[in-house]
Amino acid sequence: MILLSILIIFLLTSFLSLSFSRSVQKGYQICQNDIISASHSESASRAVLMMICSPSKYISSRARVTLSFILEEGGEQNLNSLVNFLSYIPSSGGYILPNILQTTVCLVGFACYSSIPQYASFILRKQGLEILLSFCSWYQRNWENIGASSFAPSSQSITEKRICCWVCTEDWDNKDAFLLYALLALAELVNHSFFGQNHAEELSMKSGNLKDRLCTTLKEIRDGTYGSGPRWYAAHILSYFGYYGFEHKLGKRLMCAYEDEEYSDMRLLFASGNSASVNKVIIAVRCPMLLPPKEGAHSSSTISTEKSQRTVQEIRMSANVDILALVKLLEFAYSGYVEVESTTLKKLKPLAKHCKAKVLLQMLCRRRPKWGSSIPEIDIPLALTPKLIHFS
Repeated sequence: MILLSILIIFLLTSFLSLSFSRSVQKGYQICQNDIISASHSESASRAVLMMICSPSKYISSRARVTLSFILEEGGEQNLNSLVNFLSYIPSSGGYILPNILQTTVCLVGFACYSSIPQYASFILRKQGLEILLSFCSWYQRNWENIGASSFAPSSQSITEKRICCWVCTEDWDNKDAFLLYALLALAELVNHSFFGQNHAEELSMKSGNLKDRLCTTLKEIRDGTYGSGPRWYAAHILSYFGYYGFEHKLGKRLMCAYEDEEYSDMRLLFASGNSASVNKVIIAVRCPMLLPPKEGAHSSSTISTEKSQRTVQEIRMSANVDILALVKLLEFAYSGYVEVESTTLKKLKPLAKHCKAKVLLQMLCRRRPKWGSSIPEIDIPLALTPKLIHFS
C-alpha cells in the first residue's frame, strides 16, 4: 500500500510538472480569449505550487526534484521571459494588469522556479528580489483598483471547500492572490539567500537599502487589511530578519501593562538577583506553562501603594533559564510580537518549545505557514473560563 502511494505521488508530480513546464513555456503567450487553454495552464501551475507548499516533506521534496529535472531543457530561457514579464508590470505606470490569467501563470511559475536552488540563484542574479518587491509595492498602491475581483474565480465553491477539509473561513487562495504568489516567491528567494550566506547583511549589500525597503513593505502587508495568506507569508519572511509574530492594538496596550508594575501580581525571581513582574491572568491565557503547579515552591508578599494593597506571588526560576530569552518570551506572550537578536535565538527556541508557544516556535524555526491558517489573535476572554484560573 505504501509503495502504491509512493508510485501515485511520483506519477502525479511527474505529470503535473510536465504540464507546468508547458504552461510556463506558453504562459507569456496566453490569449485572454482562449479560456480553455488559459484555464488549463493556470490549473497546472497552481497544482504544482500546492505540491511544493505541501506540509508533507516527501511530497514537497518530490515535487521540487521532479520539477527541477523536467525544467532542465530551456529552463533559464523560460524563466528569463517570466522575469521580463513581471518587471514590466510595475514599470508600466498603470494599474491594469496586462492579462489576468497570464499574470497568474507567471507569478505561480516564478514561485515554483524560486523553490529550486539553481533557479533561485539565477533569479537573484537577475535582480528577482527587487522585481518582486517592486511588484508588491505596485500592488499595494493599486490594491483598491485591482481588488479581489480581478483574479479569475476559483472553480471551487464554499461547499466544495468544506468538503475538501477547508477549515479557514478567510480566503487564502483568491483574495489578494497576486500578492500571495509574489510573497511565496519572495519567501523562497530569501530562504535561499540565508541558506547560502546565513545572515541578512549580505542580502542588504546586494542593492543598497534593499533590506530596509523589503522589511518596510512586508510590515505594511503583515499589518494591513489583506487576506490571511499574504499577511502570514509577510510575517514568515520577516522572521528571517528578527521580527516574529503579528502586531495587535490590544497587544500594544497589554505591553503597557507589562511595563507597569502596578498591574502585576506575580514576580519571577532569577538566580542573578534580577526579576520580572507579570500578570497571572495574561500568563494563564498566553503562556500557561510558565505558571507554577498548585503545589509548586513559591512565596507571597504584600505590596502597599497609595492606590491599593495587593499580594504578589514570587516564583524562583531555575538558574538554567536565560533571562533575556525569558523576557523575550514574556514580550511575545503579552503582545503577540517580539524582535529577537540572532544571539538570543538559540536560547529562545527551547524555551518556546517547553512553554508550548506554537506560533512563536513556528516562526523561530522559520517553518512555512500552514495553508489556510488564520491570523493568531490575543484571546484574553479565555481568562473568564473557570478551569483556566487554577492558581491561588
